[in-house]
Amino acid sequence: GIFRPSWSLKHSREFWRMAPQSIGMPPVLAAPVAEVAAATASQGGGASSATSFWSTPTGTATAVALGVGGCAAAYFVYSRYKQTDVDDKVTSKDVVDEPVSVDSVPEAAQGSDRGEAPGSDPRSVALAKKSSGNDVFKKKQYPDAAKLYSEAIDAYPDKDETLATFYCNRAACYLHMGEHDSVIQDCTKALELKPKYSKALNRRAQALEALGRKRDALQDYTAIMCIDRALSSSDKKHAAPNQAIGTAIDRVLQALGQELAKERMHTREPVIPATFTLKLFFDGFGQYLTSEQDSAESLKAKIDALDTSNDSSAAKGTLYYRLAMANLKNHCYEETVANVETAIEILKSAPEEENVQATLLDAMSLHGAFQHLQGHMYKANLTFDEVLSRDDKHVPSILRRAIVFLEQSDAKRSLSELERALTLDPDNTSVLYHRAQVKLLMNDHTGAIADFTRCIDLGHGGYSPFLQLAATRHKIGENDKAMDIFTQLKRDFPKEAMVYLYSGQVLLELQKFADAETMFHKALELDPKNPLPLINLGLMEMQLKQNTAAGIKMLRKAVEIEPKCDVGHSQLAHIAMGSNMHDDAVRHLDEVIRLVHSLDEMAMSFALREASLAKKAALAAGYGA
Repeated sequence: GIFRPSWSLKHSREFWRMAPQSIGMPPVLAAPVAEVAAATASQGGGASSATSFWSTPTGTATAVALGVGGCAAAYFVYSRYKQTDVDDKVTSKDVVDEPVSVDSVPEAAQGSDRGEAPGSDPRSVALAKKSSGNDVFKKKQYPDAAKLYSEAIDAYPDKDETLATFYCNRAACYLHMGEHDSVIQDCTKALELKPKYSKALNRRAQALEALGRKRDALQDYTAIMCIDRALSSSDKKHAAPNQAIGTAIDRVLQALGQELAKERMHTREPVIPATFTLKLFFDGFGQYLTSEQDSAESLKAKIDALDTSNDSSAAKGTLYYRLAMANLKNHCYEETVANVETAIEILKSAPEEENVQATLLDAMSLHGAFQHLQGHMYKANLTFDEVLSRDDKHVPSILRRAIVFLEQSDAKRSLSELERALTLDPDNTSVLYHRAQVKLLMNDHTGAIADFTRCIDLGHGGYSPFLQLAATRHKIGENDKAMDIFTQLKRDFPKEAMVYLYSGQVLLELQKFADAETMFHKALELDPKNPLPLINLGLMEMQLKQNTAAGIKMLRKAVEIEPKCDVGHSQLAHIAMGSNMHDDAVRHLDEVIRLVHSLDEMAMSFALREASLAKKAALAAGYGA
């Protein structure tokens, strides 16, 4: 299905990164952008899979559904190879060159006509040793084979590609023997003699990977892919790149991405997500957000009055919490975080009166929600645990902890927490809404529809339940009912841009492209600071209208009006990667890495960044020529 819950940032982003073929996108929209495809093809690119960096010139522009609305879009660049069960382990057939007869080697490597006895010249001796080494290698007698290759190397008089073969074959023996440093040394010598020697690059890459030198291994694997791509594009008889190389690249990228992401997670600066993301997230809490009736200005005035009257700290702390709620209602999220932190600091030092403690727990719970939103799952759970240790029936904290559990891919535990919250407050519309989201993720469409409907009937107050109900109806094929819900939404929430954005998504899925475009333009009109309509329109320009320049201009405008729109940065990064503009790709991916907050999203972004850097280096070294 195309719609995913908006309350869990991780899962909401999955909605916006679905591949065209997974959501039934018509072929015209999944086709590569002509201009970028041409530019990439001229540099060795191709187009055979919408989810492979190597085979998709336009990157995300063809791998992400036209409708985008979350704040991250990244996917592993070599996922195509995951679908192929390739044994990429070292085999005798793979690592050793076929036996070379005298007639098959270059003339420079053959015995000269200088009166020497047949087979007695150094070249013939060396070739005979190499041939014997091949025979012994096939019997898996690797130390003996390595010795014969060494004798061939010592006997051979020239520094040419034949000598490179000897080094490369000895490296194959060392690879089987686990002598990885020796593999690297021999392959490096082979490459000095034959720079585009794919087998030497492959064996060196395997040794580097075994030693944990992932980035160096990636560089060699990428060089092989560039060499093969260049050859296959210039010579139709040349076979397509070895899928095992793609598997190896994917494997190294995943490991490297995870490693780099784990390091960064410990040092990253917290970033409050973009306004459009938080607005959709908090709308799921419905009436909870409308509980504060005073304006932020009036609450600030009351706080100023307390400062001059030396009134109790408890009253001041309560006012700061109320100010936080007023700013939350007004979508002023930076101010909300500052206010709630001040409220907690004051209330923790206030007398332990019952009403003061209740406000403190509410403030701590809201603070935990923002810790989660900034990617600090561990801190968020500690905060919720502290609240629940003081009051084990604090429903907002039970709900928010359930959201964190789902963010951590523990749907069953999340559902259990939500069930617990509903035993304490059966008619809590926020809990019902979030339980519906979990059921939707677990493919319980009937249960999700029932909870969304009950949530609406009880007066949730937000537009999110309607959006998700319409999305669920669409997902199970009830498109007329879905569109009826959107009609009601436009009547009840005529100024809410997300209503038109989601409506455009469904219309796009129904291939009603003109109507979808109208909805996206309406969303942009209602909320000019929301980058999502521009991203939708930009991708439509590129994929539907084949107007690359106009589409990219819209994507750049999207990240200009909302610099924290990581889905926009990700789109631009993939387009840059597809046209070999790797400096631009890295710049945008650095922004994605700074902005995303889950480990998986960050790992994927790091993988893409490393892939781009590796290809840039390979092309600079001449491997793509």
